Amino acid sequence: MKGTATQQLLDNKMDILKFISNHGNILNRSSLMELLHTLQKQKNILNETTLYGLTTLLVRLNFLESVNILYQKRLLYRYLSTTTKLNAYEIALSIAPKKAHLSHLSALYINGITNLDPSTIYINYEQSPKPINKSNAKLTQKKVDQAFLKPVRKTNNIATFIYHNRSYTVILLNGKHTNYIGVQVIKPLNFSNEVRVSNIERSLIEATIRPSYSGGVSEVLLSFKNAKSEAVSINRLLSYLKKMKYIYPYFQNIYFYVYYAHYNPIQLKLVQKLLDKSNKANQINFYLDHQLIKPKLDPYSKVYYPENMILDTDSKEF
Repeated sequence: MKGTATQQLLDNKMDILKFISNHGNILNRSSLMELLHTLQKQKNILNETTLYGLTTLLVRLNFLESVNILYQKRLLYRYLSTTTKLNAYEIALSIAPKKAHLSHLSALYINGITNLDPSTIYINYEQSPKPINKSNAKLTQKKVDQAFLKPVRKTNNIATFIYHNRSYTVILLNGKHTNYIGVQVIKPLNFSNEVRVSNIERSLIEATIRPSYSGGVSEVLLSFKNAKSEAVSINRLLSYLKKMKYIYPYFQNIYFYVYYAHYNPIQLKLVQKLLDKSNKANQINFYLDHQLIKPKLDPYSKVYYPENMILDTDSKEF
């Protein structure tokens, strides 16, 4: 006799745990169905068991624990290994396509350059390549002013879940196509598996472009300061920015942050070369963020910043 379904699962515990591990310690409906079919075909067991029955037994036997994710007004179910400690970021990534990566504030956190411990998780999945709109490529001060007087566009692609008594919000972004430049695969501390995440240089660019997804402009400045001790490469950062081909002059914002984070003269001059080139062409007074409160114009970067932003002005202009 093969015994009860419960006994059959216990008899095959090691194979089941290996299957769970091979699937990143997180199972969804498809992988649970694959597990059931594998047990039925290879082990010739659980032939009368439904998917619901298998899932119920795996949770009851403490092979798995369940997490419910509310995503676009529907519930998604994820089943997590109980033998391996997972990070909430891994659960969040299970919602997105495989190429998606942790970005913005989440990347700043994983790279150790923010002092925040965020419960909002940012995930980016890039769009397909799009042709450049030549009519928008020519910037004027009027165009820039009008654009940054408006609220920043924000996604409604949001999910929420509770894990180990803490609530998390997942912001799923569909960002500009860059061929995932600067995205690395690493296994951060307290993660059970490797994940895709922006490296330090890319995460600083993401924060510069969307400070509202990165803790705000003051937090972005602090991240630039913290990145100095992590040996950030300004050369690499500017190389990424050039290849990303943004229409807006984000290098001016980079200069602002590098200047007030007190980077060394050589690093500062790398960015200043872009400023000098822009000055010869068509200097635009740019903005750190949308809808700034009482904006002030920084004389060095020609960037507007909020009046209440605290800046260390002991830095010298190079």
